[in-house]
Amino acid sequence: MNRENLVSLTREFIHIPSECTVTQNYRDICLSIKSHMEAYGIETEVLKAESGMKQGWDITTRNDKFPLQSTFSWFDRIDESVLKNSSQVEKYSVIGQIGSGNFTLIIHGHLDTRRLGNECWQFPPFSGEVRKGRIWGLGAADNKSGIALAIECIEDIQHLEKIKVILIFTADEEMGGYTGMGYLTEHLDIPKNFVLSTNGPFYKVNIGCWGRLWVAISVEIPSSFQNKLLYQILDPNISAINRELRRIAVPLQVAHIERLQNGIIIITSNVLSGDFSLAQLYSILSRTAPQFDFGIKVLGISNQVVSKKNSLFENLSLAIKSSLEKELSYQMGPISDIRFSLMKGIDAAAFGPISKESNVHKPDENVYIENLTQCVKIYRRFILDLDSSMKL
Repeated sequence: MNRENLVSLTREFIHIPSECTVTQNYRDICLSIKSHMEAYGIETEVLKAESGMKQGWDITTRNDKFPLQSTFSWFDRIDESVLKNSSQVEKYSVIGQIGSGNFTLIIHGHLDTRRLGNECWQFPPFSGEVRKGRIWGLGAADNKSGIALAIECIEDIQHLEKIKVILIFTADEEMGGYTGMGYLTEHLDIPKNFVLSTNGPFYKVNIGCWGRLWVAISVEIPSSFQNKLLYQILDPNISAINRELRRIAVPLQVAHIERLQNGIIIITSNVLSGDFSLAQLYSILSRTAPQFDFGIKVLGISNQVVSKKNSLFENLSLAIKSSLEKELSYQMGPISDIRFSLMKGIDAAAFGPISKESNVHKPDENVYIENLTQCVKIYRRFILDLDSSMKL
């Protein structure tokens, strides 16, 4: 492994803007990735998902089947079409392959980053600044360093006799992933036995995705100005809301609050188990903003998905323990692209360089270079040990 190449690749990918928007096509970063992969002798193709594909959240309206669906739904309807935007541009992804065995390992990462807001950054978000043992920039941890480590981990692997490794870097994970991993798993005949995503934490291994709950809230007398004030109170207090949810043992975790163009506020929450009270969430929100009389309505929920017990998890554990000299736990994690393979019955895990200090989805996002180099070693060992075990 070449540490300088790893840092250089990560910085180059950070330099190329790829914010998640309906109009972003990701062609520039795909071409950059393709050139590096081909320089390493990796057979590479740039693929595209046609325009008109859905983007946005996983909305599954449950109506009366959802607990407390109508408890606070005093307003008549929500225009759910705003949650299911359709892209009018082609979306590009990259796929490369080494080896020709019958067993297929997919290594996955995503091209897009969150959208920039008006926040202040210590280092410019597209600079890829290297300071304090870290690389700084938009997407540094989520997930451009993951793309770099995937490429670097197979840089000089020339002979895989029993397995095939497919590298897939896809679009729009931050907007649902439908035009990326969702498209590839649904429309392309890609053989797959196991999916390992670089978009994961460095301190545990994710083997599934929590469920998600989407609710809309608005002041009782619709007012864009009043809704804006409500949003300005709730959004900075996500941590306080989550602390209170934990204190009273409500298995919800607010992940994101967004104010849409029509003034409606959408709250996205992780559902950590199936037993929760929407009334308790409403109560906490009301105490956070007591000056507002607002309503709340469920838009949808998506279920948890998790890998079955798989012998490859033991292989991955051994590779991790060999490099880190400790074992990591296997747990459910936030919703991500691995859900597409899990919903197809294909086991998947996510392990990558993201630390608790990485500031993912916040200003001054960063990744530790040491985490990156360790991930490369772990991935390489996992691949080589897998090929070796298949030969026996």
